[in-house]
Amino acid sequence: MFLDLVLTWNDNSSTPAAPVPPSISLPAVVEAFPGYFVTIPVTGTPPTYTAIIRNSTVLVNTTGTAAFRFYEESNCTCVASSNYGSDVNEFSVILKGQVISSTLRIFCA
Repeated sequence: MFLDLVLTWNDNSSTPAAPVPPSISLPAVVEAFPGYFVTIPVTGTPPTYTAIIRNSTVLVNTTGTAAFRFYEESNCTCVASSNYGSDVNEFSVILKGQVISSTLRIFCA
């Protein structure tokens, strides 16, 4: 059984989709292993600019998925903005486990 899929473009659309402001979905406390990426899930109508800030220093500023490797526990702020609004979320990174071999990046939980 085959399924044919036809996509059409209607340039005369009378009701375009309403723009959606950015929204950050992140808990107040994020647990991570040292050196592992923490990604910030942001939704909204693109382009959305997302920044991770720690101690007044911008760690990441991107229009893609914001991610950062934490090697120490930190209190951070995430800011997402677009032409349709902005969202701010403060979060703490708590590291799990300890490094038992920095060469091999092995962690003990």
